[in-house]
Order: sequence, then structure tokens, then C-alpha cells
Amino acid sequence: MEFSLLVRPPPDLDENDIKYDVFVTYSRNDFPWVDRELLRLLRENQVNYCVDHVHFELGKAIVENIADSVYQSRKVLAVWSGSYASSKYCKQELDYAIQRSFQNSDCSVIVIRLDKTDRKQLPKPLRAKTFLDYSDSVERKGWEKRLIKHLKESDQKNNVVTTIV
Repeated sequence: MEFSLLVRPPPDLDENDIKYDVFVTYSRNDFPWVDRELLRLLRENQVNYCVDHVHFELGKAIVENIADSVYQSRKVLAVWSGSYASSKYCKQELDYAIQRSFQNSDCSVIVIRLDKTDRKQLPKPLRAKTFLDYSDSVERKGWEKRLIKHLKESDQKNNVVTTIV
């Protein structure tokens, strides 16, 4: 399963175009966890997040909503699972995020793995990276602090693509 990076960024975005700290991309099947755990955590820590069911504009093409959300957010947080891996919309959101990360030479892509989905299903640019493995009970301890710390880090500190939390 290959991911294509044939997407076009919005023209001439700069720091003033950033509206959100993070865009959360997830499968609808994982929404209960995203809503109960992740969005709660982001709200409690005053992280300005963007999620499709709240921030996508009605009547606007889905690909435009995806591109705008990725390019108007400092970071993209992918909630990786078997459901995510099999969703064409999730793949498209991740494609935009990876392209943006390469274009900006930044560390804007973060991955949280919810289940034991094989890392070989991740896009090639993300496979060799470390990610937060929520499915591992040992790794899960302290995931909230690590995630918030990474979300609040400045992109200027790390000029490399990363998915670690």
C-alpha cells in the first residue's frame, strides 16, 4: 500500500496563516477514543486543535478542507490504527501532512498508534521513525505529558521530519 504525494499546497502560506496548534487526523471508528482521551487532553492543556467534524467547512470540497486544515496547523497528529490504515480520507490527510513536513523541513507530523497495526502499513517516510505507541501498556504511561510537550515545542528547534512524541 503506497501513499502518493501528488498534492498541491495552498499558495504562499506564512506564519500569519497558522490558525491551529494541531490538526488531528483519525478514523471515524476511533472517534470514541479521540473524543474521550485526546480532545479532552488538548482542551485541558489549552492546545488549539482542528478536527474535521468541527472545523471543516460545509459545502467545501473535502480535499480543500483537508489541505487547509493541514497547512493552517503547526503540527498534524495522526491517530494510527487498522481503521486509519484502510481509510482513503485518512491516507489523503497523511499525504498532505507528509508533503508539508518535507516542504517546510520541519517536525510537524506526530503519530500515535492505537492498536498493533503493523508499522509497514505506515507511509515509507514514517516507517523508520519512532512514534507514541498507545497500544503498549508501558509506553502508554506518561503519553499525555510527552504529547503536550511535543505539541508545544517550536518547529525552529528541530529542522527534521519526525514522528516522535
